[in-house]
Amino acid sequence: MFNSVKKTIMSTAVAMGIASSACAQSPVELCETNWIDKSDEIFAKDCADMAFSDDLKDRQKVAWMFDNYIDAAWTGSSRPYN
Repeated sequence: MFNSVKKTIMSTAVAMGIASSACAQSPVELCETNWIDKSDEIFAKDCADMAFSDDLKDRQKVAWMFDNYIDAAWTGSSRPYN
């Protein structure tokens, strides 16, 4: 009896893990989603993977976001990413 309950709990946990990972955003999507409105703490947490990525374009995009965020804070306007 105990083993069947244990197996049911484990299979449910595995199914929930698979379902949640299928719905999860990629690190790039997570970082880019509403990035200008994020607090510094949330931006750092969401964009750490992208900032230290092996992909140069990902690192450049985070650098642009960071620079643009500072410009927007000082001037009230932002520049498009190209």
